[in-house]
Amino acid sequence: MSGGIRIEDIGGGFSVEVSADHGFGTDAYLLAWFAAVRPRQKACDLGTGCGIIPLLWCRRQPSVVVTAVEIQKEAVEMARRSAARCGVGDRVTIHHADLRDWKRIIEPGSQDLVAINPPYYPRGSGKLCESAAARIARHEGEGCSFLDAACAAYGLLKTGGRFCFCHKPERLDDILKTLDEARLVPKRLVFAHHSPKSEPWLFLCEARKGVSKGIKVLPPFISTDYHGNPTEEYLSVYKTERE
Repeated sequence: MSGGIRIEDIGGGFSVEVSADHGFGTDAYLLAWFAAVRPRQKACDLGTGCGIIPLLWCRRQPSVVVTAVEIQKEAVEMARRSAARCGVGDRVTIHHADLRDWKRIIEPGSQDLVAINPPYYPRGSGKLCESAAARIARHEGEGCSFLDAACAAYGLLKTGGRFCFCHKPERLDDILKTLDEARLVPKRLVFAHHSPKSEPWLFLCEARKGVSKGIKVLPPFISTDYHGNPTEEYLSVYKTERE
């Protein structure tokens, strides 16, 4: 396709448009696996980018209805084309909007699940990307903050609804404080490691609205064994999300 856009197969007859500015990585597959959507649920993906999370949800659960929000016009157009190409355009609505304006486009308290793969770097930290699109996706100072996302999730969720996201381990303390500020209760936490001896490179968390406190730390997700071979857990995630 023109403009550096290409179509990437994600299994199960589904494909997604990606480009240098709007793509996805392992964290997207892990988030889709962790934020497992259930039959007939309403789910919302904030900052959807190329739309990978909604497509993985739709492929796993044919009855799910997805709403997505993305501030970058090019990404919105790519995601809409991908949804149409995969035959799920009737179940996926992608809004070109700032997630902080969620009240204008989505009914409050209407969602069973809200997810986000957020900008990992706080304002003033990390090496700034040359691309403006990449800066918006990766740096809080260029777009929304995690507090913005958490507050949006709280407003969108039904009581008991789930807010699932991934983030960098070094931000954990800050993220937990932010969840408390947004009145969301962390309930599940898992750390992802590249290998058994490596430090975690990512964590995935589920917080919920209007529930009692008490967090469960799950066994770590390890991608490769001591010999560098993919673990059964890693293979099962990719099989589940691609079959």
